[in-house]
Amino acid sequence: MTVDPIVYNGKEYVTRWVHLMNVEYHGQAENVRVADYELWVAIEDDYNDNVPEAVEIDNGIYYYCDSGFLAGEPTDDEIREYLRESLT
Repeated sequence: MTVDPIVYNGKEYVTRWVHLMNVEYHGQAENVRVADYELWVAIEDDYNDNVPEAVEIDNGIYYYCDSGFLAGEPTDDEIREYLRESLT
């Protein structure tokens, strides 16, 4: 589990890096960064206004989880299962 918070407008948001298998690349693994939905809410207006910092943050997030999911400190396996269910 790699916790890597993002600070935006003075507030810290939890993000996590998780290791996923990438089907497109024949089983190669990749690290992806996920965040709770609260981060999207914090950057949305600036993102829509093309504020570079907000755009850069969004470009680095693989998926925004339901509010509070990451704050509940799930295991990497729980995050992978959540993503599998959400993305299929």
